[in-house]
Amino acid sequence: MPPRFISHLLAAALAGLATCAWAQQVPGTEATTRDEIARQRQAIAAELAQQEAACHQRFAVEDCLRRVRSAARERDNLLWRQELELGEAERRARAAQRLQSIEERDGAQHVAPPPSQPPQRNPADNAEREQQARERAAQARQRQAAHAAEQQQRAQEQAERLEQSRQRYEARQQKARERREQHERQRAQEASEGRVPARPLPDPMPGGQ
Repeated sequence: MPPRFISHLLAAALAGLATCAWAQQVPGTEATTRDEIARQRQAIAAELAQQEAACHQRFAVEDCLRRVRSAARERDNLLWRQELELGEAERRARAAQRLQSIEERDGAQHVAPPPSQPPQRNPADNAEREQQARERAAQARQRQAAHAAEQQQRAQEQAERLEQSRQRYEARQQKARERREQHERQRAQEASEGRVPARPLPDPMPGGQ
C-alpha cells in the first residue's frame, strides 16, 4: 500500500473517531450519521490492508493492488460526499436557529406591556400600527433571505475548497504510484537479466508533495 494513501486512510479514520466523540454529545440523526461514517472509514482501512496483503501472494501483484486501492478510494469518496451533505444540513439548521432567535428577540422588544385600562384608539392609530407591523415583518423576511444567501455562499465555497483539496491529493497519489510502479518494473527487469536490482524507493515523508 503506498504510504501516502495509508496516511490518508488512517487520518480519515482518526478524524472519524474524533467525530464519534463529538457526535455522542449531539443527539439526533446527524450524530448517528457521523458515527456510521467513522465506522465505515475504519472498516475501509482494515479491509484494504487485508486485501493488499492477499495481493502480494498472487502472481499479478500490481494489477491486484490497483484494483483494491481503486475500490477503497471510491468508497472513501462516497463518505467524503456524505460528510459534505451532512455539514451543509447542519449549517442550515444552525442558521435557522440563529434567525429564529433574532426574530424572537426583535418581537419581544416590540411587545408593549398591557395597560391596566386599555386606552381608546381611533381607526387611524390602528392603521398606523398595522403598517408598522407589516414593515417589521418585511424587514424580518429581508434579514432571513440575506442570511440564507450568505450561508449558502459559504457552504458552496467550503465545498469547492474541499473538492480542490481532494483533487490535489489524488494527483499526488497518482504521481507517487507511477514512480513506484516504474521503479518496481525496473527492478523486475534487472532481476530477470541477472543483475542486482536497485534498492527500493524510500517511503515518502509524511506531508510531502
